[in-house]
Amino acid sequence: MTDDTAVKQNKKSLPAGFVYIACLLAGYLTSYGFTATYAAAPLREHYGDTVDFLIAYVYAFLGQYSFSFFLLWTVLTGFYIFMYKKELKKGVSVRILAAAFACILVAGKSYYETGTGMYLTGSLLHTVISVLSCIGFYIFFDAAIPFLFRLTEKGSYTGEKKHFFSEKPFLKAFLILAAVYVPFLILSYPGGICWDVIGQLEQVMGITDYSAHHPLAHTLIVGGLTTLGQKLFGNYEIGFYVYVVLQCVAFLATLAATIAFLASRKARPALLWVILVLYCITPMYTNLATTALKDVPFTCFVVLYIMGLASILEKPELLHNKSFYIVFVLVQTGTILMRNNGMPLVVLCGIGAFIWLFKKYKGKDKILSAGLLGVCSVVAGRLVIFLLMLMLSATPGGKGEMFSVPFQQTARYLIDYGTELSEEEREGIEGVFPGVEIVADSYNPRISDPVKALYDKEAGVKEILGYFKAWGIGFVKHPLHYAETFYIHIYGWITPSVENSLRYETDYEFIDQGLLFEGADKVMIFLYRFAGKFTPLAVLENIGVWTWLLALITFYLAGKKQGSNLVATLPFWVSLLICMASPCFFMHPRYAFPIVVGLPVFIGFILTGMKEGNILSSGNGKGE
Repeated sequence: MTDDTAVKQNKKSLPAGFVYIACLLAGYLTSYGFTATYAAAPLREHYGDTVDFLIAYVYAFLGQYSFSFFLLWTVLTGFYIFMYKKELKKGVSVRILAAAFACILVAGKSYYETGTGMYLTGSLLHTVISVLSCIGFYIFFDAAIPFLFRLTEKGSYTGEKKHFFSEKPFLKAFLILAAVYVPFLILSYPGGICWDVIGQLEQVMGITDYSAHHPLAHTLIVGGLTTLGQKLFGNYEIGFYVYVVLQCVAFLATLAATIAFLASRKARPALLWVILVLYCITPMYTNLATTALKDVPFTCFVVLYIMGLASILEKPELLHNKSFYIVFVLVQTGTILMRNNGMPLVVLCGIGAFIWLFKKYKGKDKILSAGLLGVCSVVAGRLVIFLLMLMLSATPGGKGEMFSVPFQQTARYLIDYGTELSEEEREGIEGVFPGVEIVADSYNPRISDPVKALYDKEAGVKEILGYFKAWGIGFVKHPLHYAETFYIHIYGWITPSVENSLRYETDYEFIDQGLLFEGADKVMIFLYRFAGKFTPLAVLENIGVWTWLLALITFYLAGKKQGSNLVATLPFWVSLLICMASPCFFMHPRYAFPIVVGLPVFIGFILTGMKEGNILSSGNGKGE
């Protein structure tokens, strides 16, 4: 008798009343988790006797009556009864993911609302509420994840029947997208601007020296076009707007290319329309497409890279195609040039893909040549960057840009344990910072820039090693403190309940905003603020939602043992790690733009490879 058969027989032997009571309790716990409130715990000294105190404690535990709680309880109880009857198979990966999601929601709520772990350990009352909420969330995800997987597998995502996108899919998709984006593009004239681009423009204007802190190739493009507008038309706005228009066109072309890519895989029109509509209504897409910043062209290259990498892993025979080689190398080089973190993304993903291909497929000479071409693109990117720095006499980017996480840990450590510092720790920290007291005063849990600004850019290898030795000593003394500081820094990237919608409301003296008509910029600001408050749209630009979606896809592929498709998720995971190493998530969710834009086409890629309820890529039969 198999384990599954035994489980089914045990289920059938359970009394119906027991099942309904269990589902009712499960529905209660989940509803409690979704609506739980963390009131201050009653104090014993405020009550005359123990009975009154215990009654108050129970009231605080139960919280306020809520109709939404009762509605959720009813719906979820029905859902759990339905899922019990379905008897869907659950693997260990589902339970791990369900537990992770539950813990993330509970912990994220605490740190988002209080900035601390107060809801977890602040009092016995808070701990009990958190534990019960976590159990309720676990029950929900343990049922919902298999249901979602089964629902996905039942669909049919490819077909041979002619449809709207069967011919000229790129052109049709581009025109539809343009019809939606052009009004935003016109209304935003001369385009949105962020702080990073201001720094880039001032380099080209000669106000500041050139620096590799921002990608020099992008600096020259955006700054060159903007200053050209000043030379030809007497103002910066026209040149700046030309850049924004070109950036928007490149972005729309990339989105249209994803539709054409999926259409070439015989995707059904419903799938293509869903993705296309997603492109049209996601606020972050239209916002960033009409805002000058390096993340948009970088994302364009990353999305093309994702499609190319996934295609190679699915069909290694593409390695025989010289045209594909050339295009893929150019895409990799563009990824490196458009953002400084493009280099680690290409290198890490390239290494992972190379190892997989070399182990799994024949024709290792071709795979080795592909690896060589990958190295060539990295070398080409580095060479271009070197030449630009030489021509522009640019200073290298500060090493401190890579150390957001340890710098935040050090600053918070100094606040809580500064009195415990040894002389060796103090000397190590002050080797790269002006003073431990100044560092402690600069700590901001929401962003690492205040601490990073104190970093001595002239610090050499000896000083950096001395700092990390001091950092290591602190870690050994208080590892949980370091872990909590890290979580404070990154929880917004992985928590869907955290608001992190993006809009830029930056003023700059050289470029006036809202020039189409008076108050045009205020209209745009209102639209994007409204989108952040309107739940369906806010969900689409919530980074935690996309991270969970990535986790679901990854665990599903792992459960199906689809190694090649699993390796194809590397660009997303590397991007997420880069996000976690960034200054913060509250003001910079644009760092996750490659994830938000790349996942829809990648999901389409996975779905169009599904056959008979399993993900079976055309290349997997040979290598897996």
